[in-house]
This record gives sequence, C-alpha cells and structure tokens, in this order.
Amino acid sequence: MRYQLGLATLVLGGLASSPLLAATFCVTTPSQFQAALSAAAGNGAHDQVRVHIGNYDVSNVDLVYDPPSGNSNLEISGGWVAFFENPCGIRLDDPWQTTLDGGDQGRILRIAVDDGQADVSVRQLVFMSGHVDPGLGGGLSIAYGADAVGTVVVERNVFLLNSADQAGALNIQGSSLQKITNNLFLLNEGASRAATYLTTTGLFGVSFTNNTVLSNTHSNANQPTVSIAAGRAFMANNNFWDNDGYDASLGANGDPVVVQPFAQAPLEASAVRAHDDVSAPGFQPERETGHVRAAAEGREGTIAPLPTVAVRAMKDRSAVARLETLDGREVVDDAGRDQDVAGLLFAAVRE
Repeated sequence: MRYQLGLATLVLGGLASSPLLAATFCVTTPSQFQAALSAAAGNGAHDQVRVHIGNYDVSNVDLVYDPPSGNSNLEISGGWVAFFENPCGIRLDDPWQTTLDGGDQGRILRIAVDDGQADVSVRQLVFMSGHVDPGLGGGLSIAYGADAVGTVVVERNVFLLNSADQAGALNIQGSSLQKITNNLFLLNEGASRAATYLTTTGLFGVSFTNNTVLSNTHSNANQPTVSIAAGRAFMANNNFWDNDGYDASLGANGDPVVVQPFAQAPLEASAVRAHDDVSAPGFQPERETGHVRAAAEGREGTIAPLPTVAVRAMKDRSAVARLETLDGREVVDDAGRDQDVAGLLFAAVRE
C-alpha cells in the first residue's frame, strides 16, 4: 500500500488562544476541522490541515477558511492514519477513506483569499451531498479577490451527489493558475454547470486534466457540465460520459483555448467532447456513437472508441460509504458484460 509519512503534527483537541506559528493540524472531528481552519486563517503563515480517515457529518458545521490577509499557503488533505504516537502520521493512497457529508444542508467547504500571494491545495477528500441555492459550489468553493494571486490545486478528490444553483460540485474564481487534476465528478446536479465552473483572468488560466465526469444532471436544458472561462484554458485526457446537456464549454477572453492535440497524441478511452461554442481555432468536434472526432491545426484525428457504458444509481446516501455499495447501480459494456467498476469509475483518483 502506498502511503506518505508525516513527522510533526499538532493534534487539535482544543486550540489555545495564543498565536500560532506555521503548523500541521491533525483533525478527527468536524469541530476540530473548523478550529484548524480558523487557526490557520489567523496565524499568518503556511499551514497543513490533515484529515484523519473517517466519515464526517458536516451538516451542522460551517467549514470556512477566510484569513484577514493573504501571503499564507493552505494545504488540506484526507486519508491520514496513525503512525506510532502521531494520529496523522501516514497518508493512505485512497480518497474514498475520508468523506465530508453535507447532508444536503449547506456548502461543505469554502475558502477565500482576498489579497496577497497564497497557494491553496485540496487533495484526497470525498465531498458528498453539499448543497447551496442560490450560490455556487455545493461541495467546494474557492474564491480569490481581485488583488490576490496564487496557484489552486484540486487533485484526487471525489465530488458525489452535490447540488447548487450553479457549479453543483466545485467552483473556483480567480487566482493565477487553477489545476484540476485526477478528480471524479459523479451524480452532481445544478441549474447550470452541474460539475464545475472555473473562471480566472490570471496569467496562466485553467488546466483541467485526467478527470472523470460522469452522470451529472441539470434542471435547465442545454447546460454545460464543465464550464471554463479564462484567458488560457487547457483541457485534456478527461472522461466525459452520460452527462445531460453539453459536456464542456470552454471560453477564452485572452489567448486561445488550448485543447489536447488529438491528431498528435492517441488517447485510449478518453475524450474531450464539447459543443460548437468552443472558441478554439480549428476545433470542430463531431458527436458520434462511441467516439469523438476533432480537427487540430487542420488535421483530422480520431479518439479511440469509448465503451457504451450505462450507469444507473439510486441516490441512497446511506448506501454510499463507498461507491461499490450503491444500490441499484448497473455497469455494463456494449457486449453486455460486467465492467470492472473500480477500473472504470475510479481511474480519476488513481495516479
């Protein structure tokens, strides 16, 4: 089993009122989680928040990080277990081990950086049943102010059964660079942008790669599941399947959108499928059964055929400790054979 070893960890049984220097916080309860975020927001330094494995009912907890000033980095990660006397000494390589359950009562986690230089990363967590209406980002919302710069990394997370007026699962606004990598967006809902809305005027824009976006739905017709509005946008090697409306909408207000050059690099069972509003010169996708065609720099390329996959799931949250226990789900290929669910759905959260 792969793991990461941690050395110095501050366990939050209760936070002292005295000022804290940069620290690594280990949290084992929802209240400790919020206490760690508050402490990190107030100490003016770089901090790590390590979330011990478990299922966390955060329906009555307001998880917010909103420092009075910037210039401090924040790292949040799940999957931590004890190593000798350190309760968060080793990180397991399994995002499904740490679930934040919003119970459809409110947004799960909000991060705000109003000014200054600050990097934010969120890794290896399950955001389940977050809800906000009106608003954006039922699972996770990250917002940078006009005077704030930094890199946002959202990597190897699961966004499951979240809902919002817009951006049902994830919303990120601002920053210099947004990197959304190896995440699973499954069964999220929104009036528009059921999975995510990513927008920034930052220099480096948005990178959306190696994600699986599956069975997300909208209450309004003809809506994009993933929406990106940035000066630069790079989208490649993602799996989109069974989303209503459009899979992706890419917009550029500066440099052209950069899309994976399909004609140059073969992708197995992976595609970027988008509607005709994609503002990338030479990119004119055609929807076809099982595969996608695209023109890149005047050359026509073909992506390897995608299997015809049917995924039916009941939204019984009591049965979602792990996705394998979802009642009523059936996964078949076009020959009627059972698919390897772990390989099919969990590829987004494996390196």
